[in-house]
Amino acid sequence: MRVTTLRNGRFRMLGLPAGSYEIIVQRLGFAPAATTLEVTGGDTVRTAFTLDLAGTMLDTLVVTAQRRSARMTEFEQRRHLGIGQSLNEEQIEKRNVVTVTDLLGGFLGVTPVMTNRRADMPNRPCPMQIFVDGVHLASRRVDGLPSPKQLSGIEVFTSIASVPPQYGTFDGGSTCGVILLWTKDGT
Repeated sequence: MRVTTLRNGRFRMLGLPAGSYEIIVQRLGFAPAATTLEVTGGDTVRTAFTLDLAGTMLDTLVVTAQRRSARMTEFEQRRHLGIGQSLNEEQIEKRNVVTVTDLLGGFLGVTPVMTNRRADMPNRPCPMQIFVDGVHLASRRVDGLPSPKQLSGIEVFTSIASVPPQYGTFDGGSTCGVILLWTKDGT
């Protein structure tokens, strides 16, 4: 038999046949209490229970969060939508490369050219533009760019159709694609 108490904790069980009954009282957050009561025919039995707070300890919950800058929020939004090709900081670290040139070689449609010990973007009729933290670079040299260890993200857009609008208006709007490098905040 199951009984729910009133707000004040009182309960009644009527019409029980004579006999021995085990009473268990439970409430969420408290340790259960139990007793055995003997009921004789036509008798009323009164009892009281005091419940102790449960000593159950929950596992420690660790919440971590990382504040993103506005520029990295923009980066993550494009990644989430699948626009362009990109690598985040963790993926860049896994590549374990020394230069951005090595990093760029892993993107489809991007092949840096080595000339006289310096890396340039290929000399195409429609060159890719390079931005660092949203700032357009006039030079197409990639050997002077931040090292991969300084980057929190890189995005590559190989055609003007995929370039985010705010980065497609340079060089008279004739860009063939864009490389966006995002440095770690504070570097």
